[in-house]
Amino acid sequence: VVTISVILLLLKYCPGGELFDYIISQDRLSEEETRVVFRQIVSAVAYVHSQGYAHRDLKPEYLLFDEYHKLKLIDVGLCAKPKVNAEIRCIYVLCKCIYFLVCDLVLTST
Repeated sequence: VVTISVILLLLKYCPGGELFDYIISQDRLSEEETRVVFRQIVSAVAYVHSQGYAHRDLKPEYLLFDEYHKLKLIDVGLCAKPKVNAEIRCIYVLCKCIYFLVCDLVLTST
């Protein structure tokens, strides 16, 4: 919701908590459950990429389970829309570490 002086970001309520806490509470996930979770993560990242953005801060704490136990990707504070030929410098400057560069951005710049 955007007005002249206010921007509100509306998020879906996710009562299932973080993926990180879920993994800890389960000790480990079965192969099938891991497959389901990974598929949802890849789908979320693919959607972000399809919109022309890179999330740049993907971690289990930023994946929440909704009421149907489906994952939702949150915390888009570091999302960026990379510019051609400038993405490596931009990502490094904002993230401060070359080890956390998004692989697909590195590959497209070489």
